[in-house]
Amino acid sequence: MTATHGAWQDRGSTRGPGLGMASQMDNLPTAGSTTLAILMLAAFALTWGGVRLIRRGERQKGVLMIVCAVVALGNVLIWTV
Repeated sequence: MTATHGAWQDRGSTRGPGLGMASQMDNLPTAGSTTLAILMLAAFALTWGGVRLIRRGERQKGVLMIVCAVVALGNVLIWTV
């Protein structure tokens, strides 16, 4: 580590501060990665269930499930991007 590059070089990044880190998933512990994977599965299940409810005529419940899936997907994107 040189004085001009700072602490970012200690994390293995070669691109500079704020530009790089190949993936934030590399920094998450195993429990964090598992939680995000489960959250993605839940988002898919909520979307599928929401569409089925809309087709059966329960529009309000179906739309709420799809909205919940979008929120879950947004959380995953926040933590990984």
